[in-house]
Amino acid sequence: MASQVREINCKKCGAPLELHNPASRTVRCGYCGSVLDLTKPEYEVMGAFRRRSLPAGIRIGMPATFEGIQYHVRGAIGYVGDGSVWFEFMLVSDQGQVAWLEYDEGDFALFHPFRPKQPVDPNTVGTTLDLDGQRHMVLERGRMRVCYLEGELSWRLKKDQVINYLDAQTVGVEWTSKEVEYFTRRKLGWSEVQEAFGGKLQMASSRREISSEAETSKAGLVVFFAIVAIIIFLALVLPKGSGSSSSSGYSTGGRTSWGGGTSGGFSGGK
Repeated sequence: MASQVREINCKKCGAPLELHNPASRTVRCGYCGSVLDLTKPEYEVMGAFRRRSLPAGIRIGMPATFEGIQYHVRGAIGYVGDGSVWFEFMLVSDQGQVAWLEYDEGDFALFHPFRPKQPVDPNTVGTTLDLDGQRHMVLERGRMRVCYLEGELSWRLKKDQVINYLDAQTVGVEWTSKEVEYFTRRKLGWSEVQEAFGGKLQMASSRREISSEAETSKAGLVVFFAIVAIIIFLALVLPKGSGSSSSSGYSTGGRTSWGGGTSGGFSGGK
């Protein structure tokens, strides 16, 4: 059965929003950037993200055909963890089939969600992941933080939310304290992804964008620590007991507001 488009209004600005996947649990307003919780009748606002370009020239609404199925990009998640940044794009077909395309510093993988007959607690998994009688060697595990959302998503996500992940050769798991999702995963070559998107991707520009975001984040850290060093230096060299020095505005005991490194969230792949 073809998926039905549902329309709602943004809780923050009242703009009309279209939902293409009945299973969507989060949507970001393309007008004001607010992230809405679709699991609540009142569509609670869970934060906001400033609009930015997605890697490889991928845009919400773009069509792509993988394994003979035509999808449209309906959502995007940016993750940061262990000094890296990567993206997962939710693909939804007109028949309601869902797949995920992962972009990790120029490498792509296609994920298909599935429900194992005998689910396991991923928190208890060691070096191997046993699912339905098959044993998979665990290649990587860790924690990732949500640094960007766009479009609609089947996860209930908000800004800076932490998600656990576990990758094996052909399967993967992502989970929070309340949700868990299992995937089959297959690596894709650049030519295969480019063909799926009808030759509309831009690999070179996307790498420059990610590099620029990473350098911006590093520059913010350098500026912050430079300011701290100057304040400490002035506190040491200025004459003590001077009335003018106490009113100059310098203080080592006040709160420092620092949001440049995390508001954008991009600092480098999984």
